[in-house]
Amino acid sequence: MPDLSAVTLTQLIDAMTVQSPKGRTLQMHCRSSYALSFCYSGKITYTHQGKEFVSDRDHAVLLPKGASYRLYRNETGSFPLINFQCENLPMDTFLVIPLHNPESYLADFEQLKTRLLFPYGRAKALSIFYDILYRLSTEGTAANAILLPAIHYLETGFSDPELSNAVLAAKCGISEIYFRQLFKAHFGTSPRQYILELRLSRAKQLLAGSTLTVSEIAERCGFTSPYHFSRAFHHAVQCTPSEYRKENRLMIL
Repeated sequence: MPDLSAVTLTQLIDAMTVQSPKGRTLQMHCRSSYALSFCYSGKITYTHQGKEFVSDRDHAVLLPKGASYRLYRNETGSFPLINFQCENLPMDTFLVIPLHNPESYLADFEQLKTRLLFPYGRAKALSIFYDILYRLSTEGTAANAILLPAIHYLETGFSDPELSNAVLAAKCGISEIYFRQLFKAHFGTSPRQYILELRLSRAKQLLAGSTLTVSEIAERCGFTSPYHFSRAFHHAVQCTPSEYRKENRLMIL
C-alpha cells in the first residue's frame, strides 16, 4: 500500500455523490485524474488489468490516474467521489482499503463537499482531504487495525512519562509480547525507539522555536530527567541540546 500520508495534493477538482442504478456498466478510458470513492449504499465492481475490485460501504477505493477500466453496478446505491490531482502517489492499479469506521469518512466527505461550494472554503476542504488520506494510511491491514488505538494514542500521548509497551498493548487489547511483535513488523523499529524518536523530534522543535529551558523541554517531551534527555539527545543527534539550539535557533517574535 502506498504511503497516503506522503501525498502532495496539487488540485482538489470536485466532490460529488454518484447515483448508481443496478445492472449498468461503464467503460472508462485513460482516467484524467485520481479519485477516491466511498459508499453510502450499494455495490460496484471495477475490472482493471484482469482483476476485480469491489466498492461497498466497508471499503474505500482509490482509482489511479490514467487507468482504463470497466465498472459494473452490482447493486443500486450512491457513491461519494472525490477527484483530485497529486504528486508522490506511485500506483498503477486500484487500491481497496477496508474501513473500520465508514461513517466518519462519509461525514468528512459531506463537510468537504460543502466547503468546495465556496471560494474561501477550498483551504479547509484541502485540510479535510489531507486528514482523510492520513487516516486511510493507518487502515488497510489486520496489523494496522489492531495497532490503530495505540497509533492514535501516540499522536497526543507520546510525551507521557508513564507511557510503556504495557499501556499501548492495553489500548489495543492484546498482550505486550504480541504488541511488540506487530509494532516491529509494521514500523520496522521497536515501540521504545519509535517513542524516543517522536520525543526527540518534538524536542528539536522546542529547542529551535521556543524560549523554554532545556529542563522544561525535557519534561514536556516525556523524559524522566534533564540528564536522561541530554544523554539521549547527544547519542541521537551528535550534539548537546544547547549546541543544537545555538545552531538552529529561529527568530522569536
